[in-house]
Amino acid sequence: SDLRKAFITAVGKAYVNNHNEANLARVMASAKNAVEEDVYSKILMMNEGHRLGK
Repeated sequence: SDLRKAFITAVGKAYVNNHNEANLARVMASAKNAVEEDVYSKILMMNEGHRLGK
């Protein structure tokens, strides 16, 4: 799913940026924020489509 992809991408970026990242809480918070942003953008798209009658 798109949300899983957003989560995995955020974790992957954290790994690429710092292979020795030991703060799992920071990595997971970053991944959570990425998923939230994806959900928010999808909700905006659906609302816009609904507003336009699509």
